[in-house]
Amino acid sequence: MIDHFETQVFDFQKDDLPTGHMRSMFDYWLDQKGRAVAPNMLAIDPLKFPRGALPYLAIMGVERDPLRFFVRLYGTAYREHVGIDLTGHYTDEYPTLQTQIERATRCVEAHKPYIVSTLGKTTQRDYKRLFVLVLPFVDDLGEVAKLLHVVEFSSTSEDQEGLS
Repeated sequence: MIDHFETQVFDFQKDDLPTGHMRSMFDYWLDQKGRAVAPNMLAIDPLKFPRGALPYLAIMGVERDPLRFFVRLYGTAYREHVGIDLTGHYTDEYPTLQTQIERATRCVEAHKPYIVSTLGKTTQRDYKRLFVLVLPFVDDLGEVAKLLHVVEFSSTSEDQEGLS
C-alpha cells in the first residue's frame, strides 16, 4: 500500500489504494475508460458509482483560457473534515488551495489519474493523513474536462507521532 509520501504519484496499482471505496471508484474508472486514455465525462453517473464512495467524492469542472477548476460537487465526508463546502466555487478563490491547483494542473496535462498523501489539520484541529485519488474524465476532443476526487482521512498514532 502507498503510505507516508508527500507527493503526487501517477504510477500506482489498485492495491496501492488505501480504502475499498477508492479501489471501487478506480475499478469504475478503468471499466469506463476501456482502451482510451481516460473515460468520457459523460460516464460520470453518480447512480452508477459504488454506493459507499459518494460521501468521499468531489467533482471539479476544468475550464481553459485561463485554466481554472470549478467545484461542482463536494461530498459530505469532505465537508465534515475540511469544514467548508466548496461546491459552486473556483479553487483559485482560496489561496490555501494552491498546491491542489498545481496537482490538478499536472493531472490535466498528463491525462492520468494520481494519488497523493499528506498530513494536515482538520476542523477538529487534529492532524490526519489525507489520501486523495484523482481520476480524469475527458470531453469529446480528448481534453480533460472533469476531475473526480476520492478522499480518505485517517488518524493514526503513527501519523500523529511524526508531527510531535
